Amino acid sequence: MTGPLRARVAGQAVMAETLRLQAGTPRRRPLARLFGANPLAPEARSWYTGAVGEMRVAKALAKLGPEWHVLHSLPVGSRGADIDHLVIGPGGVITLNTKNHAGKDVWVAGSVLLVNGQHERYLRNSACEAKRVAAAEPATWGHRQAPADDPSAPCTPR
Repeated sequence: MTGPLRARVAGQAVMAETLRLQAGTPRRRPLARLFGANPLAPEARSWYTGAVGEMRVAKALAKLGPEWHVLHSLPVGSRGADIDHLVIGPGGVITLNTKNHAGKDVWVAGSVLLVNGQHERYLRNSACEAKRVAAAEPATWGHRQAPADDPSAPCTPR
């Protein structure tokens, strides 16, 4: 598998956002550097953490056998959204959405996902990503659409 999408690296979109947010941040003063002050602007930190997480997942995916193909940071839509990882192989086409909740309580039951007791829409968003991929090239992916009675079926842009 070759081409411009194959050349994208894991975390590319979130790295670009980190750099955009960081661009106006003044350099740390020598004393701040001496005491180890974080060089990232507060608004860029979660984006940086996300990029590191996507790179860790990519490292794990690189261990899949040669029959698997992995694409990273695939742009979808016109508002800057991306699919973190697209895995294509004997098991089908799989979209992966990377999240980092280290040290937090994560609870999943059915179509509900809670992080520290807060409902997150990750499962719904992942279902939407899968539908976008299936709609893009349904014959090529060999991926069937979700049935009409699937509660995650309605997808609206984020």
